[in-house]
Amino acid sequence: MRNIIKCCLFLSAIFTPFLVYGDSEAPPRSYAITSSDSKFLFVMIAPLEAQRYENSLSDAARRESQKTRTMYPASGMYLNDGSTTPLWKIDWYSDGVLVASDGIHLVRLGPWARSLSDEAFTFFANGKELRSYKVGDLVESEILLPHSVSHFTWQENMGLDEQRRILSVATLSRERYVFDYTTGEIISASRPIRAIVIASVAVLLFIAFLIIKRRRMFAKGAV
Repeated sequence: MRNIIKCCLFLSAIFTPFLVYGDSEAPPRSYAITSSDSKFLFVMIAPLEAQRYENSLSDAARRESQKTRTMYPASGMYLNDGSTTPLWKIDWYSDGVLVASDGIHLVRLGPWARSLSDEAFTFFANGKELRSYKVGDLVESEILLPHSVSHFTWQENMGLDEQRRILSVATLSRERYVFDYTTGEIISASRPIRAIVIASVAVLLFIAFLIIKRRRMFAKGAV
């Protein structure tokens, strides 16, 4: 018994650091993203209190973070011509954004999800919020999604189509969505799990109806 306990403690000592590390969210950093046509540059400045996390970044990421923070005065959209005067500014931080090449529209990506109530993404125009979606607006359940110790992953892929001005989203539970990124409205949605649940409920209700009807017929025949 003592050997079993020692073995468990040994395995715990080995694997716990990996579980904790694998479950850790990326430290905040300052960064810049160029639009697909290279005309605009979106800059994200990490909060001042986040600077203490810079030592945990890779050398390249730390240099980029420090350079971005030094060069630009605020988070927002800039002309990609060396200008340091923002076209418009924001007052929030996110680890990831999708930048449209019109210099107007932006999609803020939510954090690594812990619950269905967490932000999935939010649409912006000129720094002003258009519409926001929670993870629970897009997936029916987190049960079958891949989990870490305290997070789960819901998105399979996500991307902008700038010719059609849409955001396409695919989830790991097979939902598919198309959004108008200029308004944040849903253009089309495919929710197979919801369709299966609705169909299953309809079948069960129909079976229950047939059973009740048959029992009533037998009851009348018995009389």
